[in-house]
Amino acid sequence: MEKNYKYKAFISYSRQDEKAARWLQRAVENYRLPRHLAASLRNQGRATALRPVFKDREDLHASSNLGDSLRRALAESEYLIVVCSPNAVASEWVNQEIAEFIRMRSLDRVLAVIVAGEPNAVEAGHRPDLECFPDPLKYELDADGSLTDNRREPLAPDLRDGGDGKRLVRLKLIASMLGVDLDQLVQREAQRRVQILGAVAIFALIIAGALLFMTLQTLRANQIAEARRNSAESLIEFMISDLRDQLEPVGRLAVLDSVGARALKYYEGLGSEHMNADSLGRRSRALLLLGEIQRGKGNLSGASAIFSQVAADTAALLAAEPGNTKRIFDHAQSTFWQGYIAWENLDFDNASTHLSAYRDLAQRLVDTEPDNVDWQLELHYAYSSMGALYYQQGEWDLAQKVFSESLNLIETILAAQPGNPEYMRIYAEEASWLASTYLASNQYSRSAEFNAREYDTYEQLLLMSPDDRTVESRRVTALEIRATLQLILGEVEQARRTLAEGEAQAASLAKLDPENADYWKSHVFMSARLALLHISTGSPGEAPAHLDKCRESGASLSSLNADSSRWLLSGYAQCRIAAVRYWLAKRDTRNAAAAIKALEAMHAELPAPMQSHRLYPDVTAEILIYQGDIANMEGDVSRAMTHWQSALAVLDTVSQLTHAQSHIRFDALVRLDDVSTAKQLGRQLMDQGYLHHQLTRSYATLPP
Repeated sequence: MEKNYKYKAFISYSRQDEKAARWLQRAVENYRLPRHLAASLRNQGRATALRPVFKDREDLHASSNLGDSLRRALAESEYLIVVCSPNAVASEWVNQEIAEFIRMRSLDRVLAVIVAGEPNAVEAGHRPDLECFPDPLKYELDADGSLTDNRREPLAPDLRDGGDGKRLVRLKLIASMLGVDLDQLVQREAQRRVQILGAVAIFALIIAGALLFMTLQTLRANQIAEARRNSAESLIEFMISDLRDQLEPVGRLAVLDSVGARALKYYEGLGSEHMNADSLGRRSRALLLLGEIQRGKGNLSGASAIFSQVAADTAALLAAEPGNTKRIFDHAQSTFWQGYIAWENLDFDNASTHLSAYRDLAQRLVDTEPDNVDWQLELHYAYSSMGALYYQQGEWDLAQKVFSESLNLIETILAAQPGNPEYMRIYAEEASWLASTYLASNQYSRSAEFNAREYDTYEQLLLMSPDDRTVESRRVTALEIRATLQLILGEVEQARRTLAEGEAQAASLAKLDPENADYWKSHVFMSARLALLHISTGSPGEAPAHLDKCRESGASLSSLNADSSRWLLSGYAQCRIAAVRYWLAKRDTRNAAAAIKALEAMHAELPAPMQSHRLYPDVTAEILIYQGDIANMEGDVSRAMTHWQSALAVLDTVSQLTHAQSHIRFDALVRLDDVSTAKQLGRQLMDQGYLHHQLTRSYATLPP
C-alpha cells in the first residue's frame, strides 16, 4: 500500500525563478486527468490526485538552515520538482532541499525542469556560470549526505524558449508523477477532446438525418414547408460552419468529410428546382468544404474539380446580385481555392489569374463596407496570397513588400482586439511567410526574428487551447524553418534537437489524423533532415531509423494519392536524397545507384513546366553529383568528372543562386579539384553568414 502524502510535490526554486515556479504549481494542480486513464489507475489501486503542490516555502524560512517546518513539508511530499537555472545552482536553499529530499526518499522521486542556463555547461563548452543543474542533481551523495565525485546524468524537460514547450513539460511531469507512459498520456488527452467533439458531430448528423428525412417526405408530397426547410438548412449551415470550426482544430478530416457529404446529399435530394439563391449558396459552401477536405488529404486533382464547379455556381449567383456582399464573399472563396490549387501545382499562370481575381473581389468587399473587419481580413488574405505567389516564383523583394504590408494590417486589427485567437493565428502565419522569404533571400537574422515571433505566438495559442491540432501543425512548420536556420548558422546540436522535436510532434499529429496529408509531409521532412544530419556528422548508423520513418510516411502519402508537385520537388525529394547519401556513406554503390534511380523516376513523372521551377536545379544537380560519386567509387574517374561538370552546367542556368544552391556548386567544384574557385566561393558564403557544417568542414580541408 502506497503511503499517503500531504503534498503531491514540493517545488524547490530560487526566488528569481518565482514566475516559473508559480506556473509549474498551477500547471500540475489544475491538470484534469483523462477519465479513462483515471479509471484505469484507480482500478490498479494507484493514486490519481495531483494536488496540493507545496510552493510557498518563504513562509517557513527563519534562518539560513532548513527548519523543522520545511523538513516536515519535504517529508510529506511525494515528489520534489526542482526549477533548474543558474539561480538555482547559486541558491543555498535549493541545494539543501535537494540533498535533504534525496536522503529522505530517493533520486527517482526528484523531477527537474530546466528554465534557464545550460545543462552540464562546462562539458558542453559553455561558461561555468551558465550551469543550470545544482550539484546534488549532478553528483551522487554518500551515506551522510555529502557530495561525492561520482557523476550522474539528470534528465529534465526543457521549459526554455526553443525547448519542449509548456504543454509537453506539463505532460512529462504528470506522466512521471503518475507512473504512466508519456505517449499514453498525450494520446488519452487528445482522445478526450476528440471524443467529445465526435459525439457532437454524430448527434448533429443524427438530428440532421431526421430533419432531412422529414423535409424530403414533404417534398415528395409536393407540399413544401418553407419553415421546415429553413430549419433543416439552418442545421446544414451549422454543420458546414460552426461544427466545422470545432472539429478542424482537433484534426478530424474523416468526420468533416462525413459532415460535408451529408450536407451535399441533402441538396442532391432537394433538387435544383426547389432551391432558391440562399439554398444554392449553402450548397456551394458544402461543396467548398468537401474540396478543402480533399486538398487536406492531398488529392489536389479532386479538389480542383470541386472548386471549379463551386466557382461556376458562385459566379452565376453573383451575376444575379452583383451588389450582395454575401455573393461577393462566396465567389471570392471559390476563386481563392482555384488559385491556391494552381499555386500548389506550380501552375503560376493560372494561380496569378485566380489570385488576382480574388484580390479584386476582396477589394470590392472593402469598398462596399469599409469598416467591416471581416472584409479587411479578406483583403489581407488576398494580398498575402499574392505574396505567396511571388515567393514561389523567387521574387523575394516583391514577396517581402507584400507580406510586410499584410503583417502591418493584421497588427492593426490585433491591436484593437488583443488576445483574439483567430487574429493571432493570422499574425503567426504572416510572420511565417516573412521568415521563409527572408530565409530564401539569405537574410538570416531577419528570418530568425520572424520565426521567433511565429513560434511564440503558437505557444500562446496552445496555452489557450492545448489540443488545437491546426496550431500544433503550424508550430511544426515553424520548427522546420528554425532547424534550417540553425543548420545554415552551423548550430548542429540545436538543429538536431529541433528536428527531433518536430519529428515527434508530426508523428503524433499523423497518428491522430492519418488522413491529413500535411501531417505526413511534415513527418517526412523532419525524418529526412534528421537522417541527413546524422550522415553528415559522421553517425550514419543513426540514419536508418529515420529513413524508415521517411519511407513509411511516404507510403501513407501515396495511399492518400497526394499529388502536389510543389511537395514532390521539396519534401519527398529530401527523403530520396537522404537514402542516396546513406548508401554512399556506407560505400554501397549498388544500393546508392538504386536510390538515385528511384529519385530520377520521381523527377521524370513531373510535368514539363515543373522542371523550370527554381527548386528543380537543386535536385537535378545533386543527382548528378551523387552519380559522379558512385562512378568515382567504382574507379571510373572520367565518368565521375562528366557528371560533376554536368552538375555545374545545371546550376549555371540559374540567374541568381541562393546560398544553398551555391553550396551545391561548391561541392561540385571541390570534386573537380578546382580549388581556387571553390575557396573563393566558400569564403564568400561564409562571409555572408552561411556557416553550414558541411561547407565549413569541407572548406577547412582545402589546401592553402
